[in-house]
Amino acid sequence: MHVELPMRVKVDRAHLVMLAERRLVARERVVAVLRFLETLACGDLDAADYEAYLAERLGPDAGGLLETGRARDDLDATLTSLRSRAWLLGFAEKAIRLEAILLARARAYEPVILPGHTRFRAAAPITYGYYLLGVARAVGREIDALVAAAGGLHTCPLGACAGAGTDLPIDPSRTAGLLGYLDAGRHALDAVASRDAVLRMLGAAAGLTVVLSRFAADLQAWSAAESSFISFPDRPRSTFPLEHLKARPARLAGAWAGAVSAMAAAPFAGTAEVGAEAMENVWPGLSAAEQAVAMAQTVAGGARPDAPAPAPAEVPEQVREHSYGGGPGAFAEPYQRAYASWVRHRRWCVDWREAQAEADAALEAAVKSVLEQP
Repeated sequence: MHVELPMRVKVDRAHLVMLAERRLVARERVVAVLRFLETLACGDLDAADYEAYLAERLGPDAGGLLETGRARDDLDATLTSLRSRAWLLGFAEKAIRLEAILLARARAYEPVILPGHTRFRAAAPITYGYYLLGVARAVGREIDALVAAAGGLHTCPLGACAGAGTDLPIDPSRTAGLLGYLDAGRHALDAVASRDAVLRMLGAAAGLTVVLSRFAADLQAWSAAESSFISFPDRPRSTFPLEHLKARPARLAGAWAGAVSAMAAAPFAGTAEVGAEAMENVWPGLSAAEQAVAMAQTVAGGARPDAPAPAPAEVPEQVREHSYGGGPGAFAEPYQRAYASWVRHRRWCVDWREAQAEADAALEAAVKSVLEQP
C-alpha cells in the first residue's frame, strides 16, 4: 500500500465528519462513503488509483462530495504535513533512544582515560565517559532543533482550498482537531504555499547527522590498529558503519539543496514545484537520517574501551583533574543537565503520542456517531 493512502483515508473521514456535522451535504451520502472507506483502509490499493476507484464503486458524485469545501492544494499540503509529523515523531524517538545510550555509556565509562585529540594529534587526556557526555549534549541540542521544527507542523492546512479559502461555512478547526493538530491554519495562501516546516525538519536532521559523523570519526581514530583504544565486538564488520556515518551528512545536504532548488523562484502558491518536486528530494534525505541514527545506536552501544578503568591512586592528580575537563566533579553537573534534557525530550514524545491517540479515538467516535445517527 502506498505510504500516503492510510493518511488520505484518515483525512477523508475527518472531512466527511465535518461536512455531516455542518449539514453541508446529505447525511446519507456521507454515510455511504464512510462505510466504503471502512472496507478500503485495510485493502491493497495504490493511492494513485484511489479517487478513480471511489468513482467506480460509488459513482462520480463520490469525488465531488469529498471535494466539497476543499481542493487539491490544501489536501496535498495536509498529506505532506501528516507524513512529516509521523516521520518527525518516530525519528525523534529514535534520536532520544540514542541520547539515552550515550548517557548510559558515559556514566559507565566515566573513569576510563583516553587521549584527547587536537588537529589529529594526541592532546590532553579525557575520559571516555566525559567524551560521550559531550556527544550526548550535542545530540540533545539537535533534538531541541527537531522539537522547534515540529512547531510548524501543529497547524492543519485543510480548509485553505486553493489558497483563497471557501465561501462554504466549513469548520477547519474541527477537522484539524480530529487529525491531531492544535489548530487550523489562519492564512489560506500560506497554508498551501509553504513547506518551510519540512525544510527546517530536514535541516535539523542534517545537523544531527553532522554530530554523528564527527562521533564516528573519533571512534575510527581510537579504534585504529596503531592506537586500539576502542574495540568493537565484531571487527572489522562492526566498524563499517563508522565509514557510512562519516559520509552520511552529504546525502542530507544533497536532499536539502535539491528541495531548495526546486522551490526557488516558484510562485508563492500551491505549485507542483513546491508540493511535489521539492518533496521528492526530502523523503530520501529523511530516510538517510533514520539510517544514520540506527547505525549510531549500534556503534555507541558496541564500542568498548580496551583499557580498564584505573584505580584513582594509579592516576596522577593532574591527569585526573584535566581528564574531566575542569577538575574533579566537572562530570556530575553537566551529566545531570543532559539527563534532564533527555527526560524533557522523552516527555515531549510521550505527550505527542498521547495527544495523537486521543485525536484518533475522537475521530473514531465521531465517525461512529455519524453512522449511527438516525
